Amino acid sequence: MTNLNQAKVTLTDTTKYTKLATDDIFKLMGFSNLSEDKKKELTTKMMETINARVINRLSKMLGEKKMKQFLECMEKDDKADAEKLLQNEAIEMDKLIVEEVLAYKLEMTKSAQAIKNIMIKKTNND
Repeated sequence: MTNLNQAKVTLTDTTKYTKLATDDIFKLMGFSNLSEDKKKELTTKMMETINARVINRLSKMLGEKKMKQFLECMEKDDKADAEKLLQNEAIEMDKLIVEEVLAYKLEMTKSAQAIKNIMIKKTNND
């Protein structure tokens, strides 16, 4: 398969998905009191992770040959050919990204809650 770890491609303008990913996430995770700098740092890491997940999922959908073509288009900033390739494969990139954003947000929230529950149990046992 294409080496996805070396893919230095941002699949889309993540700005429009950042709000979806971060709305209420710090509150849900119990991080409301984080500084703005820390929130910005965490948001950047979240969006990098989501982008990597989208690339990975897209790779599975396209297969090695077409994924290589897609990455080459993106690296050359040839968005028209990249979009054409996705259309030919009936892949809706916006839908794919939203699914990954929501799945990641749910996972982060569940993980934070699980950690809180462990900490509460530990505190109660001490």
